[in-house]
Amino acid sequence: YGMQFAYAEYRGYSLERLTPSMGHEYEERDQRWNKIKILREAMGDGSGGEEGQPSYIVWIDADLVILDFQWRLESIIALHPSADLIASRDSSPESGLINTGFIIMRSTSWSRDFLDKWWDSYDRAAYSEQAVFSMLVSSAQFSAGFMDHIALEAPPTLNSIFHAWDNQEDEHNVLHLAGAHAALRALIFRHGVESICT
Repeated sequence: YGMQFAYAEYRGYSLERLTPSMGHEYEERDQRWNKIKILREAMGDGSGGEEGQPSYIVWIDADLVILDFQWRLESIIALHPSADLIASRDSSPESGLINTGFIIMRSTSWSRDFLDKWWDSYDRAAYSEQAVFSMLVSSAQFSAGFMDHIALEAPPTLNSIFHAWDNQEDEHNVLHLAGAHAALRALIFRHGVESICT
């Protein structure tokens, strides 16, 4: 988490580290699902209006770091000013339409409704959150304008092309070590923090 906190502090973003031991264990059968509930809870119920609430909420997996501290999240949001959900397409289509390691969501009634459906529509023990996203997109539950709320970037914009250790390029802004052993993640992230500090 060191690099994530360093980036957030440098850019002036608020960042919270959430873990199951802190009460964020909503789906014990598949930890990946917890991010959906966390995003939804961060948006509240919308009854208090927009005042005091962040306009956008960002999810970043623990194994994903931002490498370029000059890169601002606002630059991605500016490309999609009407989108309620921004993510990268997954580089492995069999894993789903998007990679949920990095999600930017606008705090709107549409986002709250979609996150509720994402959480409740399918058996979370049977499907990953990425698979269910793809199923929802192709389902009849949503109107023809549904995709107008979603912006999908190329895989390396908010994610890495799987496997990152084979496909990472110098110009990529983020590094997502999905599928990497914990020891490799720790080694790479430690090196990153030390490089920043020196």
